[in-house]
Amino acid sequence: MNYDATELIPHRGEMLFVHNISSLEPGVSAIGEWHPSRHCWLRSHPNSTDMLPILPMEALAQLGACAVFAFERYRGRTPFLVGLENVELLHPYSIDSTVYLSVEIISLGSRYGKARGTAKVGAQTICRGEISFVVV
Repeated sequence: MNYDATELIPHRGEMLFVHNISSLEPGVSAIGEWHPSRHCWLRSHPNSTDMLPILPMEALAQLGACAVFAFERYRGRTPFLVGLENVELLHPYSIDSTVYLSVEIISLGSRYGKARGTAKVGAQTICRGEISFVVV
């Protein structure tokens, strides 16, 4: 099945950080891509091509939300990011990079869940960490 992030989560425009989902197992895991663009206002400095280092964690959170909301039990509910743990911001990345995202759902209850994600540019890991969330 082909998944479209805009059908699973409410993010749109420059606030949507999942542009392609290549693999998704509802409630379990997802693999996808984010393509930061030249029009993105979320740069480190106005004239820089370097992106804010924490943004891949937001992309991972969005991809994790896609994995959760593809699970029928959670459709139509609202996700909230609760926290980030064990986050490592390892390498810078720039506009026009393709950021490869991988998320595994560690736990998923009726309202609370936790996921672990990794973001890479090429073979280089740029960040990784754990994401806690609630679903209401």
